[in-house]
Amino acid sequence: MAKGDEDPRNPFDARKDFVSGLGDAAGARIREAVDASKESFEELKKKSLEEIYNDSRDWIRKNPGKSVLGGLAVGFLLGRIFRRR
Repeated sequence: MAKGDEDPRNPFDARKDFVSGLGDAAGARIREAVDASKESFEELKKKSLEEIYNDSRDWIRKNPGKSVLGGLAVGFLLGRIFRRR
């Protein structure tokens, strides 16, 4: 069978197109995320260390649960990385 001749009874052809579409969509989402992170980094470079500290402190005060969970996650990961074998 030639490359362009797809068997309409073959369910894998439709799945192949679907998966290909997912890859394109994922690539677009990743590019959007990279662009957003670049913008955030540029804004961060414009701030002074004191402004960053104050923003962080305010965020932690507004989100104590997320802060504790984030600290636990970082501690767990560091413990896994530096543990003795």
